[in-house]
Amino acid sequence: MATAPPFILGKQPGSIGRLSRIKRNETGRCMTSSVVTPLVLRRSYPRDRLCVFDAFASAHAMEQWFSPASDIATKIIEFDFRSGGRYRIAFSLPDGTETSLRGEFTRIDRPIQLCFTWRWEKPDPHAGLDTFVTIDFIDKGAITEVVVSHAKMEDSEARDRHSAGWWGALERLHAWLELTTVRTE
Repeated sequence: MATAPPFILGKQPGSIGRLSRIKRNETGRCMTSSVVTPLVLRRSYPRDRLCVFDAFASAHAMEQWFSPASDIATKIIEFDFRSGGRYRIAFSLPDGTETSLRGEFTRIDRPIQLCFTWRWEKPDPHAGLDTFVTIDFIDKGAITEVVVSHAKMEDSEARDRHSAGWWGALERLHAWLELTTVRTE
């Protein structure tokens, strides 16, 4: 007769719960944080895949729509759109403060996938933490589904904040695509 497996440290075998990792902040001090489930968002656009992909491939286009809200201005400071290329983006908030992020493009597979690192700069509360973004562009005929996966966030607060920001940006992309013809090469 089989018996139920014993509980180990209050958990059933195979139940890992939240994982913890030790990392260092910008001052070099060790911090423990939880690895949370990656943020995954899906949004469909009534445009072909190349058109939607190219909205992410142009600094000029990104300045028009890549913002969590219409009252937050975006300035592309650096944008070297190639694998290994770097980017830096500044956001001007309604209260007059600025925040910025930077990263590196790690994979560009036009028009299928875009991958890059994401790091907020000071004074942002999440400054110095490296996260990773993968954007998949799925061809569904006359519609393109965009799947944004944002991983390696330190806690659910960061994930929730980024969820709101990404949703805002994806909605702004929809409005921008309705008004714009993206040049594809």
